[in-house]
Amino acid sequence: TRIAALLRAAGVCAPEVLAHDSANGFLLLSDFGDTLMLGGLDESSVDGLYARAMDTLLHIQGAATVCEGWQLPPYSEELLLQEMELFPAWYLEGLLGIALGAHDRALLQALFARLVASAREQPQVFVHRDYHSRNLMVCDGANPGILDFQDAVRGGLTYDLVSLLRDSYIAWPRERVVGWALEFRRKAAAAGLA
Repeated sequence: TRIAALLRAAGVCAPEVLAHDSANGFLLLSDFGDTLMLGGLDESSVDGLYARAMDTLLHIQGAATVCEGWQLPPYSEELLLQEMELFPAWYLEGLLGIALGAHDRALLQALFARLVASAREQPQVFVHRDYHSRNLMVCDGANPGILDFQDAVRGGLTYDLVSLLRDSYIAWPRERVVGWALEFRRKAAAAGLA
């Protein structure tokens, strides 16, 4: 509920907790309807929906990361590396059946270290961690409804943008993705975030 409060304070459409039973693990949340952004995307809607999602992301990134003495945890080096280890475990070994040798493992570890350093050098902002088309709802008004933000952290500015534009559920031509990224960069700079 704290993270939802941070998002709503930033003007973002996050569900309200109407009732809860923590002991039994139940929440009653406000309803954003049935249309995921993924289901609403087509050639005629994509630019508008992505523009709304990126504008909302700027609001999220500008949100406070502290609420009543509580703050979002940092996207620590340990957590970043834990998530990067999913690539060799789930994809290379699990899906493709590739066992990495010592040399390849060392190269991958060097790449991971470089990615961690890059993430830590960026402006540290509110990071949703799953900001993509299956966690954004098409709602009335300018902002999409934001779901699945319970694992939010303070981390690198580009994390959620990459999650949105290189979404594992849908792909767009490279030129289009680069155009959206450059437009986001321009707006982030204008907002004082980059």
